[in-house]
Order: sequence, then C-alpha cells, then structure tokens
Amino acid sequence: MGTSSGKDKVVLAYSGGLDTTVIIPWLKENYDYDVIAVCIDLGQGDDWEAIKSRALATGAAACYVVDAREEYIKDYVWPAVKGGCVYEDEYLLGTSTARPLIGKILVEYARQEKAVAICHGATGKGNDQVRFELAMKAFAPDLQVIAAWRDPKWTLQSREDEMKYLEDRKIPVPMKKDHSYSCDENIWHISHEG
Repeated sequence: MGTSSGKDKVVLAYSGGLDTTVIIPWLKENYDYDVIAVCIDLGQGDDWEAIKSRALATGAAACYVVDAREEYIKDYVWPAVKGGCVYEDEYLLGTSTARPLIGKILVEYARQEKAVAICHGATGKGNDQVRFELAMKAFAPDLQVIAAWRDPKWTLQSREDEMKYLEDRKIPVPMKKDHSYSCDENIWHISHEG
C-alpha cells in the first residue's frame, strides 16, 4: 500500500554504508517506491542517530532503528555457542546467524508499513543474499524481494561506481575513497570484506 505520496513502499535493510546508501535513490529512481529504511542494532556500536539522519537525507521516507541485541543473543548466539557452531574450528558464525533475525525483523516492518517489497544490499560474493532471502520468503512468501546487486537495472559494478552515482546526485558519500572494504560487526563477531 502507498504512503501519503500515493507510492508503494519498500522496506530496505539499511546499514548506513555505501551499498545501502546508494540503494535508497536507486530504488526511488528504478521502482518509484517510497523507501522505508530499517536499521537493526545487533551490537555493532554504530552511531544510529547519524545513520538515521543519513537515510533521511538520502531520500528515505522514514527510518527505524530496531534494538535486536537481546533477541539476537538469546535466540541465535547462545544456541549457536551451545551447538559448537564454529566454521573450520576458527570462524564464529556471527554474520550467518544474524541474517535470519534481520530477515524476520524486515518482514515485521514490511507488514507494519504495508510495504509491497523488501530490499537488501547483499552482493553476490557470498551467502548473505541467500540467508536474507530464505528468511524473508519463509516469513512472507507474498512479498517481493529485491536483490539490488542481481537486479538487471543495477548497473553499478564497483565501489567507485557507487561513489560516483552518489556524487552525481549531490548526495554525500558515507565513506572515503581510500576505504575499499566493508565490515560486518555485531555483538558476537566482526568480519571484513574487500
């Protein structure tokens, strides 16, 4: 269902990083949706007010910050620890255990906002896209899932392309040009991707 603007809504898993910041104007331009950004606090230690301000300044119609730390620890981390879930005896599964909870929360906000779709910014490099989408489809098989990086309308192939996209639209770039990697962090784990 639409907003006061009459447009349909999409809920975006918003981290405040480069990929999801670019996705806000991209969704508006390519789908004509009002974008509802949802930030999920899993203990990253982020400045949520700054991230919320960035989402709104970039064009989101609304931005929610959800404190999911307690649910994440209780329902995901502790069961994983009890089960000895460590990949190759050294890699904590902090990223993979967080994705189903993020998917669940995105569906809850999509229902609350009467959105027609959910979007994530996971690239095709790893399994995050699968983890997000399986969770979303399990909880809401009726909602469209937009995977920006796999969408034929997505023509941005690098971080440099994304930065130029924002610069061309006079949107502040949320990172430095020499910062060529991203981090995934939560209360249990941190990983880096370049």
